[in-house]
Amino acid sequence: TAWGFSDIAWLRGGLAAWKAAGLSVAQGRPGADLASVSADEARRWLGRDRSVVVLDVRQQAEFQAGHLPGARSFPLQEVLTRLGEIPRDRPLLLYCGGEGCTASEAAGRLLLRAGYDPDRIRVLRGGWPAWRDLPSR
Repeated sequence: TAWGFSDIAWLRGGLAAWKAAGLSVAQGRPGADLASVSADEARRWLGRDRSVVVLDVRQQAEFQAGHLPGARSFPLQEVLTRLGEIPRDRPLLLYCGGEGCTASEAAGRLLLRAGYDPDRIRVLRGGWPAWRDLPSR
């Protein structure tokens, strides 16, 4: 697919069938329990803490069109296969394509499931557009 996923299946009967089978259902927005920062907070944080690792989870073409200074390109579909490249002992700032994009939260949830410390993970609210639109200093 365009997102790079190759093992996709459909749930016959949808969510109703899932619930009827007695399986659990998560509620709320994915990654809602992850801490987030505004673009201005992120700028201040990055200015004072050089240990922060910035992960852009958008597609490569979006990254090439513009990204946060020092960001590493980690498209969402590659996060799990590239865990060895993501340090566990440093703070992480994740971002994606802006309002309505949940890829950064999904990436954060993947990292949590892989054992990363939730206190080290932050999601940039508003993603790349919020950063791009910051007034210059």
